[in-house]
Amino acid sequence: MLANQFPRVGRCIYCPNPDNLKLSDEHIVPLGIRGPWILRDASCPNCRDITSEIESHVLDNMMGPARAHLGLFRRRRKPKMAITAPVGESKTSVLKKIPLRDHPGALLMFAFGLPKIMLNLPHSMGWPGGRIVTIPIVPDFDARAARSGAWLNTKGFTAQHFARMLAKIAHAFTVSQVGLEGFRPLLLNAILNIEPMYLSSYIGTEIAEHDPVLTELHQLCLIRDARADGKEFYIVRIRLFSNFRTPIHRIVSGEVP
Repeated sequence: MLANQFPRVGRCIYCPNPDNLKLSDEHIVPLGIRGPWILRDASCPNCRDITSEIESHVLDNMMGPARAHLGLFRRRRKPKMAITAPVGESKTSVLKKIPLRDHPGALLMFAFGLPKIMLNLPHSMGWPGGRIVTIPIVPDFDARAARSGAWLNTKGFTAQHFARMLAKIAHAFTVSQVGLEGFRPLLLNAILNIEPMYLSSYIGTEIAEHDPVLTELHQLCLIRDARADGKEFYIVRIRLFSNFRTPIHRIVSGEVP
């Protein structure tokens, strides 16, 4: 799938106001990790600021060191040649600049349980329970980690922000495939940080082993799936950095009319 192949949207895909005249293009997967899919004229200024905050938290705090290793830079920024990271035990660690060639590069992600809505379980107000997944992206990861003693990440990040970014990707991709009127969206509260978000109801990760490593950087796929009671939903399978052994997230983006 190539960039810019989708028809122009012409209104914000996140909020109900049809009168937004100043619309910007929406990168379905963030540009900061080279997402190729673009919805033209699809985000109003307010919603653009909200989604940008979500993406910045994940890309800068959670994926910053990995992006430096992979050469994924934001526009007009110089490549990083070193990463400042804590070295040593947690109570006695000190910040040091580690040359990129010595830093133990790895992708950090969260993996969640299955989306509760597909199991017909009641909604929960809590954040999605998840575990951190570490995916080495340098061939000598263990040797670098032992040699440098550096931590993989220096900034705080949360499962909630990562889940909300997956929600934003899934909603935008569903719009690109079936249009704004082609489904009843379920993720808008999560994207816009409005309670109740019910993240654990809609955000999940597949239990099966990771698919084989692919050549493409990211992989998106929209499917329809029916619950035991016959109710149908759109689900977006999201695999970020599919050229590594990354998990596949399963995001319930909306109800099928």
